[in-house]
Amino acid sequence: MTIAQMRALLQQRKAEQSTNDARLSQIETEVRGLQNDDAGMARLRELQTEVDGLEERRSELDTEIRALETQIDRMETMENMRSGRVDLTPIEQRTTSTENMTVEQVRASEEYRFAWLRSIARDADNNPIFGALTDAEKRAFTFMTTNSSAVVPTITQNRIVDRLRHEAPMLEDAEVTAITQGFAIPVRTMIDAGDAAVVAQDAANEDEQDTFTLITMVGVDIKKHATMTRRMQFQSIEAFEDWLVADISKRIMVAKEKVIIARLDGTAPATGESVNASVKIDAGNVLTAQKYTDEAIRKIMAKIEEPGQVVVYANRYTIFNGLAGIEDGAGHKAFITTPQDDPMIKGVIYGGVVKEDVNLTNNVAYFGVRGAVKANNFAPLEITPSIEPRTANRIFTGSEIFDAGLENPKAFVKVTFSD
Repeated sequence: MTIAQMRALLQQRKAEQSTNDARLSQIETEVRGLQNDDAGMARLRELQTEVDGLEERRSELDTEIRALETQIDRMETMENMRSGRVDLTPIEQRTTSTENMTVEQVRASEEYRFAWLRSIARDADNNPIFGALTDAEKRAFTFMTTNSSAVVPTITQNRIVDRLRHEAPMLEDAEVTAITQGFAIPVRTMIDAGDAAVVAQDAANEDEQDTFTLITMVGVDIKKHATMTRRMQFQSIEAFEDWLVADISKRIMVAKEKVIIARLDGTAPATGESVNASVKIDAGNVLTAQKYTDEAIRKIMAKIEEPGQVVVYANRYTIFNGLAGIEDGAGHKAFITTPQDDPMIKGVIYGGVVKEDVNLTNNVAYFGVRGAVKANNFAPLEITPSIEPRTANRIFTGSEIFDAGLENPKAFVKVTFSD
């Protein structure tokens, strides 16, 4: 089979994969609208059978697409090598000029990424683990550090952010900004007039009139570290980056999630940090001693006063020992499992997406609207290396300034259930 024929086959398989994914999305939407009656349950079983077939075919397509892409890459590389179109110089030895490049372009370059990793990857005697910087890396590193400290490269930063969804679902669903100073949340304290009204033709509209209080958020210092012991050895600079990303990202993202939870609860996010009760959940939306019943869930949903997709955050115990067992008066399950690409989504209950959050305790759940939490990163993530004198281990400290809160205190409900 020629390269052209393989490319055509690859496009066919990708088109089929897109059709499959579109159908799975349609099924997900349909499932959310099903009624908890006999007809709804019968339709759910039909859809589940179809989903099983689609998932099996998707797995087959994924395998075939990867194999085709690998084979095409190999054939193209061989063809380019024969024609002399491939640069066989290792990337760390290539020369790239920073002339006419912006700070963000240099920060996103492979040269700066490798330079930054080499600069922090040092042993206990401060010797570089992966060799000295190349000329191109020196230029990129000098360009970025002339007037400031060495920031985390864009590629590495994006890898850290991509991991947050598996550790911090509330953070993933928050509306996050990057304002260095002056970040404030306009908290709605009263609706003085309705959202809309019917007016006479050509008459002025009656605007919504709300009372807001602007709450300044000063930010919470978050510092987490990863420890590289003297015995740890890495086969490549990429392997070192993999370890650093995995270790730092988990700690930083979980810490941010805990700041969000503390702000929702109106408690101090850390020792020495102040309480900001103005951005917490409204007192009337904090429910305790609730039973895992259909009536309780409907009561909770009714308390949310914010348009948008409702998300239920709870740990695995709360989901499967509590929410998953709820039935309506006719004995139908209120909790419906649905096929999802996101492993954190476990199902839906009355249209609310249920996400597993390992940072929550048993029998505690937060029901809230996606995007209702307003958060801010006051500065880019910094990773600073140091040596621990007693052990000679190398410590990589990740630090950020972060804060969050609710603009509408009634957009969330905190529930504590009783078994």
